[in-house]
Amino acid sequence: MSDLFKFDDYKEYLKQLVRTNEEVRGYQARLAREASCQPSYLSQVLTANADLTTDHALNLSTFLGLDDQEKEYLVTLILYAKAASVKNKRYFEKKLSQLRKQRANLTKRLHADEEYAKDVELVYHSNWIYAAVHVSTSIEDQTAMTIAEKLRLTVGEVSSVLKTLASYGLVKSDGDKWVYVTGSAHLPDESYMTMVNHSNWRLKSVSNIPHRNEGDLRYTSVFTMSQDDADKLKEEMLKVIRQWRTKITPSEPEVTMAILCDFFEV
Repeated sequence: MSDLFKFDDYKEYLKQLVRTNEEVRGYQARLAREASCQPSYLSQVLTANADLTTDHALNLSTFLGLDDQEKEYLVTLILYAKAASVKNKRYFEKKLSQLRKQRANLTKRLHADEEYAKDVELVYHSNWIYAAVHVSTSIEDQTAMTIAEKLRLTVGEVSSVLKTLASYGLVKSDGDKWVYVTGSAHLPDESYMTMVNHSNWRLKSVSNIPHRNEGDLRYTSVFTMSQDDADKLKEEMLKVIRQWRTKITPSEPEVTMAILCDFFEV
């Protein structure tokens, strides 16, 4: 959809919408219907001196999925077009300018938030320690020392990670204890950090092998099978993973566990 804030004439914006959707049969008639006006009247708006009303604009805003800023801008464009006196024209010109500046500032803030989120993602998934320390705080009465002992890390390492997590709003301190606040964003499959995250946790799994914890489970097997059976086995594994997740979420936090699952063609 065209950027509404690049237009200083709402009619040009509507014409652009019609051109962009020219392959959609009856699109202009659909616009008229959604605006609650006759198709013939919308044609006059686009080709002659007729104007939409603010009610028409608000109806169209809902159909087009405009946010509150876009909605206000569209209404103001119509009021500007309908203003009869120079004084009123200047008033709405100033209003439109203010709205464009507000939109530009919002866009900058959103971009900054996106960049910040990327920075958090890079740090959080750069080492298995961040996620391990993070989820460990969901267990009651956790201090830097108790977490360090459980994860076989130094108190200094854990304290540093906790401070970083706190700066991201993921944990908070309560005296000498640390409390889980919220989860981290799920990495999309296409993210480079997804590969890094998988690698980090597999390295951690390898480093844990010599410790032979009683509760650990490890299984490795290499085999041949038909492609059809391989596809079916993969689906069964995915089904089990989904079942695991339904048990993990409501479970009372007592121990920090990790599940790694690899099924691949050699």
